[in-house]
Amino acid sequence: MEGENGFGDRGWRGPCPPEGDSPHRYVFAVYGLDEPLGLDADASQKEAHAAIREHTIGRGATIGRFGRR
Repeated sequence: MEGENGFGDRGWRGPCPPEGDSPHRYVFAVYGLDEPLGLDADASQKEAHAAIREHTIGRGATIGRFGRR
């Protein structure tokens, strides 16, 4: 299931810093959960974060930088 992203829709759209800006820092996190969250498709970001916190048994992250010319 996908929740609402920073663009206000669903699905992956990738980094998109404004042209001419210095590279932006992006943090990609992955969570290991002890069970499916069972959230409705219209669950808020706040509800999703609370459910993830409650069921996290492991976590990993990587940080990348991306810029456009």
